[in-house]
Amino acid sequence: MDFGFGVFGQVMTSFGNDAEIYSINAQSDGRIVAVGQAQYVFALARYEN
Repeated sequence: MDFGFGVFGQVMTSFGNDAEIYSINAQSDGRIVAVGQAQYVFALARYEN
């Protein structure tokens, strides 16, 4: 775990009720991408350290 990322190595992003992540990927540049849906609408989050 990278404790320099977020708070104690964790980040929480709220997309509202009924949200799901379908895929998560670490990119070569160190960024993390999460893809899913929130209330039946496409959701995308991209994080950088």
